[in-house]
Amino acid sequence: MARDAYGYLFLPMIAGIILFALGAEMIVHQVADPHVPQHLPALGPGVPLLFGGVICYICGNMLFQFRTLRTLSWTRVAAVLLLAVSIPVAAHLPALAALALLTAITIGMVAAEVVVFDEGRRALRGLVFEERTSHEAHEAAYRARWHEPHERDEGE
Repeated sequence: MARDAYGYLFLPMIAGIILFALGAEMIVHQVADPHVPQHLPALGPGVPLLFGGVICYICGNMLFQFRTLRTLSWTRVAAVLLLAVSIPVAAHLPALAALALLTAITIGMVAAEVVVFDEGRRALRGLVFEERTSHEAHEAAYRARWHEPHERDEGE
């Protein structure tokens, strides 16, 4: 399982980061170029690379989560589908608007996960706190044994 997760399933995530970086570079070059009007749609493959990189990263993250935890985050599935559907829309938007659309969708995904997983996160924090306090009590009892006076043997 570790070989699959850490050896193979990180590759789509790394590919997603690279694709996003290429798309972001193209978008930034277009925005920074004074000869390109800012109201025109993004030129070249910048927008598909930008959105495709984020889709690839989230899919790789979902595969990693499924392989290690056997769970699937439906909020991420919805985000991937929304990102895929919004690529043609973003291709007709100005470069900064396409980047803003991508940012809004990913922030929405994170906000939805914060709300959806709130109960599980609270339960996990409670278990971690219980484990920590139990461990600290055990350690304190162990240390206290070293400070107790030793009983003298009759031979001393």
